Amino acid sequence: GFQIGTHRQSAMRRKPGVAGIIQGKAKQNAISAVGERLEAENFEQATAQLQLLRNSLKDFAERHRGRINSDPQFRKSFCEMCLAAGVDPLTSSKGLWDQLLGLGQFYNELAVQVLTICLRTRDLNGGLLDL
Repeated sequence: GFQIGTHRQSAMRRKPGVAGIIQGKAKQNAISAVGERLEAENFEQATAQLQLLRNSLKDFAERHRGRINSDPQFRKSFCEMCLAAGVDPLTSSKGLWDQLLGLGQFYNELAVQVLTICLRTRDLNGGLLDL
């Protein structure tokens, strides 16, 4: 059947006036401002945490320099840890290997090339190359 009460309520509902539109826009602007502030704070915190992690990796590399240089498995784990943190120790602009582990630019570039070849041929030979 036909229900007069619900029909009348929806027919009498008014659209927001100019004041309602202005108030809605002000609320939206306030929400956007809070969102932008939270996003900036989160970005600053993430940047600070990443810098702390990078500093920790640097300290770790300095403390364990000998083992990183002499133990291939430890070196691999260290590289994986660096890459997970967004730090590529071979191509870092700060030259992490060069500064911390005593490798020169030539060896740095050579290491990048060897690593690239090993990764590309991993399926064929397990990433191992004859020297």
